[in-house]
Amino acid sequence: MVLLMKSILAVAVLATGLGFYGLLDRAVGQESTTSDPFAVEGAVEPPAPTTAHVTAAQEAASTSSTQAASGAVPAPTSPRLQAFRRITAALESQTIMEFNETPLSEVIDYVKTARDIPILLDKKALDAIGMGSDTPVTVSLAGISLRSSLAHLLGQLGLDYVITNEVLVITSKEAARSCLDPRVYQTDGLQIPAEKLIEIITSMVAPDTWEETGGTGKITSLGDSTSALVISQTEQIHDQIADLLEKLREADVTTAPSGAED
Repeated sequence: MVLLMKSILAVAVLATGLGFYGLLDRAVGQESTTSDPFAVEGAVEPPAPTTAHVTAAQEAASTSSTQAASGAVPAPTSPRLQAFRRITAALESQTIMEFNETPLSEVIDYVKTARDIPILLDKKALDAIGMGSDTPVTVSLAGISLRSSLAHLLGQLGLDYVITNEVLVITSKEAARSCLDPRVYQTDGLQIPAEKLIEIITSMVAPDTWEETGGTGKITSLGDSTSALVISQTEQIHDQIADLLEKLREADVTTAPSGAED
């Protein structure tokens, strides 16, 4: 009995001592390691957000809200423009044409399948010049673009092509002249006054197809400050214009503005 009482007393004394030291630790600012049962050794508390953090977050939220409210997202390219770009890209790709007395319709089907672009024969225009889709074609070309291949192929038949309504159309030269495609040409870097450049183009490229000479082609300057021309012409003539402008750039042609003093 006496032994049991001594054991209880010893435990009570020990507990009191431990409690005392715990209180003492807190009194001198030393946190007890057993004060937080969920504490993780080595864990670092995240710093409190500063004014800069709050401001940056507010600006980001404001920008996001403004963009959402105004619909400020890039406009998707129109399907018509996508189709035009796909066809023009195919025209620039190299191709091989080896045909001997092959019907025109079969040649066109080959190109359509090989380049995966929509192509149609303008049968009404072909009938008007007495040419059928079964007209035999003989051609042997390799290592050049589809654009140049078509120019050779259709040239020997007196035909042309246009890109209209998302389709490459094989038609007569007469019908092609009435199907004009307006395009914008950037002329920066040429250092040629707009009036002089227009004179060069209209005199060097298909002179009889412009309005001034009784044709249907149109060319307009957007002003020297914008360095651009708007030209409405057929597909083939656009090719010639682009080629001429490229050659002028390669030659680094410079013409002094009219009225400039020497």
